[in-house]
Amino acid sequence: MTLVMTEVSTYGVAMAADSAVTFPDGRVYVGAQKLLPVPQINAGLSIWGRGSVNKSAADTWLQNFIQNDVTNEMTLLNMAETLANRLNNEFGGPISDRMGIHVGGFDGKITGSNLDQ
Repeated sequence: MTLVMTEVSTYGVAMAADSAVTFPDGRVYVGAQKLLPVPQINAGLSIWGRGSVNKSAADTWLQNFIQNDVTNEMTLLNMAETLANRLNNEFGGPISDRMGIHVGGFDGKITGSNLDQ
């Protein structure tokens, strides 16, 4: 089971998650990277459930997505839509087990904080 927490404040977005992956046979791997920063647009992605996208580890697949598909000009919504389209292309339809990707961030200037001054 994965726990992901997100806090949005006037200082930005903070995300936290555990690092354990449980495989269908009951084995547990501790040390997975479930949180991935998206520095190009000041956002973050977290993943839970299915540990792979086709034959790639899910965290590696997401790192490649962030490196190759996310640009500085994107909005948070653009990135989320691009991610959804890429995943739909990878899987070609519904998948048999559960998986989720949480997108955290915001578009625009942070207001109402000491960062404005």
